[in-house]
Amino acid sequence: MMEKLLLRILSDHLAGRKTDLPFDTDLSALTKMAKEQQVDAIVYAQCPDLPDPSFATAYSAAVFYYVNRKHTIAQIQKVLRQNGIDSFLVKGFCVARYYPVPELRTMGDCDFIMAPEDTARAAALMELQGFHGAFVAPHEWVGTRQWMCFEIHGALVNDDERAPAKQQAFFNDYSPYLHDGELDPSFHFLYLIEHLRKHFLNTGVGIRPFFDLAVIIQNAQDLRWQWINETLQSIDLMRFARVVFSLLEAWFGVRAPIIGETLDPALEEEVRTKIFKDGAFGKSNEENERIYQRDVLRRGKGPLFWRRIVYFWHNLFPSYESMKEYRGISYLDGRPYLLPLAYLHRFALLLFRRDKKQTLDTVSAGFMKKEELSRRQRLLRQMGLDEREI
Repeated sequence: MMEKLLLRILSDHLAGRKTDLPFDTDLSALTKMAKEQQVDAIVYAQCPDLPDPSFATAYSAAVFYYVNRKHTIAQIQKVLRQNGIDSFLVKGFCVARYYPVPELRTMGDCDFIMAPEDTARAAALMELQGFHGAFVAPHEWVGTRQWMCFEIHGALVNDDERAPAKQQAFFNDYSPYLHDGELDPSFHFLYLIEHLRKHFLNTGVGIRPFFDLAVIIQNAQDLRWQWINETLQSIDLMRFARVVFSLLEAWFGVRAPIIGETLDPALEEEVRTKIFKDGAFGKSNEENERIYQRDVLRRGKGPLFWRRIVYFWHNLFPSYESMKEYRGISYLDGRPYLLPLAYLHRFALLLFRRDKKQTLDTVSAGFMKKEELSRRQRLLRQMGLDEREI
């Protein structure tokens, strides 16, 4: 099976072993899966004799992008410091240092975290450095320069990430774990688990965030496991973490110093199938387009027929907070008394929208079968993400 082969390639890379492909390997399928998961550079490092030239190209590009991104990050950090803005990086670039070959940890963007009140000034400084971007939320700016994308965030965990209050409060109170512009490695490790939880719940996720955790467990020498264990318990993240640790051991042969869940082979197969279907960011799986609607129905109160009614009502008449963010209705911000007019305006926009697919998908989602909701609920419970955590 191609999924297991790609997992073996990643495991070999982490363990420093050579990979010998089976003689009957479907190279086109391997190429497609490696690209979808954005690990084709690692596949080339393990299997340099692959005939597809795109693997060699991906390897060269990964090295080129990493070196240039590293230089750009240093420039940005210098500019921010010179202007009195404290910031730090999270995720991909911080994880890369633990990879056997750091340059092969590809990434689509880099995230700078800073105090909310500094985000506007930092965005202006980025634009002076040649970046073009915009605020996509009050304290969240996304900008690009050539092929590089950088994001500025005023919090580690936002309100819209469906994180329990206990977890959101813990991760956003990061100051005690910040030293000389870098997060404590153990705190950052916990944040990566939280971030994986977010994507698993909301938009889908590929294999790379799992591999990131395996790489850190294997190669980081400064993790404080007793503190990690106690903190996972205190912020109600342990159940999910234990399942993840069990998957990492099954897939990559890496064991965390925390006892994992007894892994049900059926669950392992279901999760493995899902994440490879999802692709790197969940966009390859059309089923993920219905996650939000599915969870609204699943988490609602009362019998299913009543939840369907409530679902349609909220889609017909969204809240003021949602409406003021609706494209073309920004005039509503600060004028809640115009909400009835805004509803009429929105109906007109929906009626004359050329592409009505999104509208039709939203409506049809209200009629999704009970079995679909039950499958979702069962998977989340097995992953340690039951209703009490959502």
